[in-house]
Amino acid sequence: MGDSDYLYAFQQVVMPVAYDFNPDLVIIAAGFDAAVGDQLGGCFVTPTCYAHMTHMLMSLANGKLVVCLEGGYNLASISKSALAVTRTLLGEPPDRIEETRPTKSGAATVDMVRMYQRRFWPCLASDSKLSTQDAIRAYQKQQLRDDFDMMELAVFRERISKSFKHQVLATINYVDAVPLIVFFHDPYHHQTGQNPNIGRLTDAELYDTLSLYREWAITAGFAVIDVNFPNHIANTDDIDELNHDKEYENAKRIAERNELAIYLWENYIELNESTAIFFVGVGSPAKEIVHILNNRETFFQRISGIILFLDSSNVLPSVSDQNTYYLSKWFKQNSLVFVSGDHPIWIDNGGLKKPGKRFGAVKKSEIEGGVNDMLERHREETVEFVEARIGNARGR
Repeated sequence: MGDSDYLYAFQQVVMPVAYDFNPDLVIIAAGFDAAVGDQLGGCFVTPTCYAHMTHMLMSLANGKLVVCLEGGYNLASISKSALAVTRTLLGEPPDRIEETRPTKSGAATVDMVRMYQRRFWPCLASDSKLSTQDAIRAYQKQQLRDDFDMMELAVFRERISKSFKHQVLATINYVDAVPLIVFFHDPYHHQTGQNPNIGRLTDAELYDTLSLYREWAITAGFAVIDVNFPNHIANTDDIDELNHDKEYENAKRIAERNELAIYLWENYIELNESTAIFFVGVGSPAKEIVHILNNRETFFQRISGIILFLDSSNVLPSVSDQNTYYLSKWFKQNSLVFVSGDHPIWIDNGGLKKPGKRFGAVKKSEIEGGVNDMLERHREETVEFVEARIGNARGR
């Protein structure tokens, strides 16, 4: 843990709580165990970072601040850090910190602390209600930024911007003349549950089989847009809370998800220079992909293929009856729709008849479980489908 992690914790937890508490006097127990050079402390906080933390605390209690030296285990580290704090107290501005981006583990820990503490300190949830799903996405966002330099795509539409904040990520080449793969997926869940003693997520606990597909695509030089569709939505209406029953919330959630899908198509995908575009829908967001197909005629003209993964809890999305025959035919010829072996659709027709072409090229999976197992099982088939169509596009 170094400067960036400590600053992130101060900005995200310590200072919001401190402002909310509004103290009359601030007393700092100035132990420098975490200072760089202190081998027993095992952290790497520089004198400059201590100066910045002191400067932030000076904004409280009308500047009434008491700093009490607590100790540390390295005299050189203690003296340099104490000097930096004293200079700040005397009015000298802190030096610049070069690295301000927190580590993956640091950001995940702080985000989980916010999630647990928001029940006691509402200020920690004032920007967005940090649910477990939000904490997982924050952790994944940090991972994707560190591993693949992915960035957030902003949603500039008032009605949906709050619900889908931080949910749309992309590689920096998403506008370039390369193949583009767009992933629409449900939130990820813990595989083993949260460890209350460490308060953070780990790779082992985050069951994200889709990461295999992302890594393959990015390693191959493709562009990637990753869209997480949260189960909850932000309440931005002025309607009385008593009217927010389950049916209303569900209808609103569907409308917002559909609006996001169309927004992303029109603003980030349709007009870029991608040489081939593929949509991969995992779980319930498969419906949003077909929603674009049903409502934007330019969609099927630009798309090279659609791959969907549906388990027994998902409804099979279909081309609308209002659309003409050619759209059903296109969907059948340009899709792979993997449906779990225990899906009701196989039971309803006795397993003898495949669904019609308006459902796409439906394939019965031997997997009788969740979509993660299906993603693992059908990865090779999916890769072959994509690579063959990219080859065909290059040959034209």
